[in-house]
Parts: sequence; C-alpha cells; structure tokens
Amino acid sequence: MNIGNEYVGRKSRYSRKYKGWRDAHLQIDGPAVAALQRIFLTDWLLATYKRGKVGEDFADVRYFPTVEPVGDELVQIITSGPGCQWPTLQHQFLQAINTAEEQALIVTPYFVPDRSLLMALESAALRGVDARLLLPRDTDHRLVTSAARSYYEQLLEAGVRIFEYTGGYLHSKTISVDGRYGCVGSANMDIRSFTLNFEASAFVYSARFADSLRRQFLADVGDSVEIQLEPFRQRPRMRKFGQSLAQLLSPVM
Repeated sequence: MNIGNEYVGRKSRYSRKYKGWRDAHLQIDGPAVAALQRIFLTDWLLATYKRGKVGEDFADVRYFPTVEPVGDELVQIITSGPGCQWPTLQHQFLQAINTAEEQALIVTPYFVPDRSLLMALESAALRGVDARLLLPRDTDHRLVTSAARSYYEQLLEAGVRIFEYTGGYLHSKTISVDGRYGCVGSANMDIRSFTLNFEASAFVYSARFADSLRRQFLADVGDSVEIQLEPFRQRPRMRKFGQSLAQLLSPVM
C-alpha cells in the first residue's frame, strides 16, 4: 500500500489558474484489487448496455485471478452511486466521524454537507474530538464555495477547526481517524457525492497509513489559513446574504 501526493507544477493549465494542483492517490496491491476490478467491469457493462452491446461475459477466472496477500494492511473498497439501495459512503463517513474518540482530519475540495454530516461534525467537536476540516480557498465553483462557507459559523461555534488551503487548488479527498485508519477516494463531503455520483473510496485500517495522512494534513495546514470565528462573523452583509442564498441551493449542487 503506497500513498502518493501530487503537486502539479506551474506549467499545467490548472496550475496557471490556481498556482498549483494538490491531490492524493493510492497504489493498491493484493486481493483488494479484485474489488476495483469488479467496479470497473460493472461500470463497463452499464456503459456498453446503454450502447446496445450486451452479452459480454466477465464471469471468467481470467478477469479475477487469485491474488496473494501483500503486506499486512486491511483494505476495504466502498462504492456508492445512484443505483445503490443505500448511500454507503455517506454511512461510512458518518460512522468514521461518530466513532472518532480523539481526532478526525478531513480533506475535501467540495464541502456541501447535509444535516446528518453537520450534526456528526458538531457532535464530534462538542464531545472533545479534535475535528478539523481542510478545504481549498480557491475553487472552480464559486457557488459551491459560498455554500461551504455558509456552514462555517455553526461549525466553528461547535469547536470544529476549519482551514483553507492557499498553496493552489486542493483536490485531495482524505480522512484520518484517531491514528487508527484512513481513507483516500473520489468522494467529496457533499450531497452530490453521497447521492448522485458514482464514487469509490479505499478505507485502510492501518495506524501507519493513518499517520501518513495525518502528517500530510499537518504539512498542508502549513500552507493554509485557519478561519477564526470572530473575524468570520464580521464578514460583509452582502457576503453573508450570498452565502445564505447558496446554502438554499445546496440540495441541487
């Protein structure tokens, strides 16, 4: 299990706009790869079915060869999407936050929470958990950014610490809980990822992995600005109005 942290230089299109592009990736070896293979083949069948190309048989051993365990880290691949009966990733994220005892470090480029996620974060902070959010200061969706900031005040009042990354565009989606396990994946902490998008995330139950995410989080905080409650409360009235209006549109973002 290897985690890779990507920082795209100034020559890229995104870097010219955002002064850099920050992301996180995983290299997975071992039996967990079969879960990723299953996701790919399921999506392939869905796509080819829409084009009228049905009949491909992927229930063949060559597509799912026996893979020996590699390392000692337990990896769980969790998916969600509009075809799922339950919002599985949302449930998993809520469980991670609700069961955190000491620390929950969350990185997401898009933060448009529903009530359950807000309550989980507030409850964690109120019971003494070191709950922190790391979000980008500059994004490619101003309306989404305004919606995210409309929730800052109530989270800050509960004791959640919020940081905005200023070293470029932050596109990482990671969670580290209590130094015990962590997650890297495609899902944002927003309503769209929970209910509308096809998403996949890897939960890795390993103190070593969780610590690598924690150390990267702290390093990124060094390139961030912490949002303070009192100065944030003093933001202009028109900005407050715009953020409140964006919050009303949160369910359709």
